[in-house]
Amino acid sequence: MVAGYFAFESILYGVIGAVPNLLGNALQGVCCLVLATLLCSALRPIKVIRSYFPLLELNAVK
Repeated sequence: MVAGYFAFESILYGVIGAVPNLLGNALQGVCCLVLATLLCSALRPIKVIRSYFPLLELNAVK
């Protein structure tokens, strides 16, 4: 994700203009990963949610 943003911003602003955004883009990726993990953990026990995502059922503790 960060590499894709960097490549696109390099085209728009040049490499020098894209470098300052690397830290912010990396932080965004880490925050999204943490929030997605917390959200999946919170929603996993709900049976209706598990029925929409059968792969969650494979690792669920019964």
